[in-house]
Amino acid sequence: MTEVEPIRKRMLALAVVTGAVLIAITILSALKYNSLDKSAWICYMMAVPIFMTVLAFVLGYIDINEKLDDDEVAYMVRRTYIFGGLMFVITLAAELAVYLR
Repeated sequence: MTEVEPIRKRMLALAVVTGAVLIAITILSALKYNSLDKSAWICYMMAVPIFMTVLAFVLGYIDINEKLDDDEVAYMVRRTYIFGGLMFVITLAAELAVYLR
């Protein structure tokens, strides 16, 4: 039987870390522009991708429990890493595109 508590803690830690990194990069991107409306649009438009990235890892944290067998836990972990990782990379690419513009 797979020990799920370390996996759940890792999912929660990833949610916090990815959220903090993306919020920090969003703030840096918004501060680059001296216009308040452009900065506000950047923050507004990046809110949903950041939320979806954090939500992917939080749902992984919620879904994984001790009642699942090893195959189901492996599937949940893989699903969480794929979706959360893809959302993180896509959001990071969008942030870098805005920052380098």
